[in-house]
Amino acid sequence: MCLSVAQTMPYAPRVSGSVRAVARPVVITAAPARPVAAPRRHVATSRRVVIVAAVSKPSTLAMQMKPFSGCNCYYLLEKMKDDKAMVERTLTAIHDMGFSVIRTWAFDDRPIDVYHTHPLQKADEPGKLNMDAVWKLRDLFDLLEKVNAKYPRDDPKHPPMKLMLTLTNHLKDYGGHYQYMRWPKCGNTADRAGLEDEFYGNDAAKKAYASYVGELIAYCRNGTTSKGMPYFDLIHSWDICNEPRNKSRDNPQEVTDWIKQAADAIKAADKTHPVTVGLEGFYGPMDPEHQNDDPYNGSEGVNWRAIGELGNIDFMSIHPWMDQWRTNVPQQIIEDTEKWIQTHMDVCRDHLEGKPLCIQEYGISVDPSNAWVNDHIVNKQCLATDQHRTELFEMVRKKMHDDSLLIGAMVWMIADGQYAENYDQDKHDTIDRSSGGHMIVPNRSKKPGKDNGVIDVLVEQCRDMAGRHKLDDLPPQS
Repeated sequence: MCLSVAQTMPYAPRVSGSVRAVARPVVITAAPARPVAAPRRHVATSRRVVIVAAVSKPSTLAMQMKPFSGCNCYYLLEKMKDDKAMVERTLTAIHDMGFSVIRTWAFDDRPIDVYHTHPLQKADEPGKLNMDAVWKLRDLFDLLEKVNAKYPRDDPKHPPMKLMLTLTNHLKDYGGHYQYMRWPKCGNTADRAGLEDEFYGNDAAKKAYASYVGELIAYCRNGTTSKGMPYFDLIHSWDICNEPRNKSRDNPQEVTDWIKQAADAIKAADKTHPVTVGLEGFYGPMDPEHQNDDPYNGSEGVNWRAIGELGNIDFMSIHPWMDQWRTNVPQQIIEDTEKWIQTHMDVCRDHLEGKPLCIQEYGISVDPSNAWVNDHIVNKQCLATDQHRTELFEMVRKKMHDDSLLIGAMVWMIADGQYAENYDQDKHDTIDRSSGGHMIVPNRSKKPGKDNGVIDVLVEQCRDMAGRHKLDDLPPQS
């Protein structure tokens, strides 16, 4: 999904990032659902012949990765500005449940206004890390170290948390590719449909992205917390982009080429952390046998398998948002989600030399009224309940437990109760209002073990993964 100001899935899965097209948040206290982008229409398009390089074997970093249970919470940096207490509550709730990896936005390129005053890039200096805003990164790392200290570092039920840092969004939420194309020194382009897709053909915009990412990595490489812990010890991995698509240009090779360029640049700056890209999992012309499995029949301008063949992509990711793509029937959503996961596992095993797979966003909305239909929200009753959500989470937990190819699962999304309550009231953002149904708020929900199946199954998944961790992988104590 993509995230936006409040993230989430379908194509704000996600604020997801989007905002979905971003996956939806799971509420731990009382958090908003992750914003999601509208599902895309099925459009038949002509196919191109795509020539892909030979498949490279999984990298050493990929082979050394340990399985993890994680969650999405895109707003951590955003809320460092005006509600640090909310961020601490969120991190504490996530740590109490036992998650070890948190995926969050490491970008925020929106224009400056009364609500948004510290962008990480400024309109007159795209590609430059805004040093007047890096205090948000500094304070987040300090807070993460503080919350990690709540439990002993060798506590198998509460492993130290690390961050999966997403570096841009294909959706408008929080800026993303759209904002790169709007900046005068990059695209300088007027607003129009499909503008975000034009990023792939704009050298200035791609150069600005690479420059920003390079400066961000350098800042993190050289930084330490107030107690002396290197920022790098608190980072799990780099996520190139949330939910890239290229529908309007219908050119999967453009996306693959850019992701290769971005992955190569990240590896040149940091060879110690794994790299992935926040793909939903759409198949391209290379996989005609999976066209019937693809909700858009390969029309979204992405070739998942071709991207998986890139040597500097250490592990693959998928965002199965069947409640946004196909149906509002809960049992069908669960069955389609399992099939989406399994077909991608099969591709990793049969065609990508066993490259690890992460379910980077997943969930099911329990919103009783809003649903996506042909890119529009309509008053179509969603029949899912917490019981269906529990069934979905249990299915994911079992697949993680049974197959080591699945390296991680990251629920969408965990949020603070106050964030969730304010989500639908905020009128200044562009977030999809239906994504609240994907949020999990631990502080608002019952404690684990108190008949709350949603929380319990996530905690059990965390325990499963913790049992497969090696404590010598934990960061040193400062």
